[in-house]
Amino acid sequence: MGTGRRPGVSLDQLPAHGRTLVETCWRLGGLPDLRGLRLRRWAHQLGYRGHVTSKSLTYSTTFAALRGERRRWRLTHHAAAVGVDPSTDLLAVGDWRYTGQLGEDT
Repeated sequence: MGTGRRPGVSLDQLPAHGRTLVETCWRLGGLPDLRGLRLRRWAHQLGYRGHVTSKSLTYSTTFAALRGERRRWRLTHHAAAVGVDPSTDLLAVGDWRYTGQLGEDT
């Protein structure tokens, strides 16, 4: 009976602690009482279920920088689509409500 792992996958390059984590996830994932945890599915990630880019301590940017860049790109392209100079200060309104009429005394 095989291990159930993909052919060609080797744990030899992992540090001892990482290899122990993977092997433990694999062994526990085979137990009937723990199958619902799907440990074998996540064994290759050493039990980590987060986003892959958050694993690296040397990643070259931050999520805040990426969000800012996406926002600038979106605003530039939306401004161009409606014929407005992208360097103009724009206010994006995502919620419309009637607040009154110009010239009304409140």
